[in-house]
Amino acid sequence: FFQDFPLKAVTTKAERGLPLNTVRNTILAYRLLNAQETTKRGILVCNIVNGRVLSFLEKPSPHETSSRLACPLLYVLNWNSAQRITEFLHAMRETSLVERDSPGRFIAWLHTRDEVYAHNISGRFDIGTVEDYLGALGHFHSQRQQDKPRSVQRTSYARIGLLGNPSDGFEGYTVSARVTNFEAVVSIHERSDGRVVLIPHRGTEDNTFGGLSDLLHQTDLWGYNGGLRLIRAVCKRFTERCGKWGIASARISRGMEISYHTTVPPMVGLAGSAAITSACLGALF
Repeated sequence: FFQDFPLKAVTTKAERGLPLNTVRNTILAYRLLNAQETTKRGILVCNIVNGRVLSFLEKPSPHETSSRLACPLLYVLNWNSAQRITEFLHAMRETSLVERDSPGRFIAWLHTRDEVYAHNISGRFDIGTVEDYLGALGHFHSQRQQDKPRSVQRTSYARIGLLGNPSDGFEGYTVSARVTNFEAVVSIHERSDGRVVLIPHRGTEDNTFGGLSDLLHQTDLWGYNGGLRLIRAVCKRFTERCGKWGIASARISRGMEISYHTTVPPMVGLAGSAAITSACLGALF
């Protein structure tokens, strides 16, 4: 469905605070832009005042009906109507499998017995070919470029390895337990100047010290490079992969400011580096 598809509005309209057996049967409808598409869709004829379904035509030719309201397969049925599926299958037992195995034909049968109403939506994607799939991808990609937030933040937690290690003879397979007491948070803020700026972690990557003894202590505690080397490595590999696979070219041309914060204690086996790496990758995606 298109991104404005109001699932909550559909279910709320159907339920209306009523018990399950009195929920209003609700199906979806959208207007076809090409009349020839009727031969590929279930077509509704509805009461223009209250939206009640008056007729359901399975893939009619354009000259068979003036309606261009297509019905995708998403139905909200009350309990009593849903139980009629068994009755429908029994009534259709002498017909071909094609006749029985069609949700649209059930709606065509149901609306003559129970009230069924249409809820209008703006449209949907019908992905039946590679071209349809690429068209849908292009639509959502353009929407994401327009709607992309100017800031994004992702969090990854510390973990304790119970079995295996990504770099040992188990070939990367591990069994771990997540420790949510400690976390690494990576934030990305969009920049309008196109530059990429990596912000050092305050407190662990400062280059100003309270003397040589403090420099020694901080270096023993955090090492020489801190987490920026991890951020930089993730950005490098992300950009390489995007180029190799030909995706996200608009995203990698953007300017951004990347910062991180971590509460994972260093050098105690809680995978603090992995937390920074995974949080950064998640934020880039």
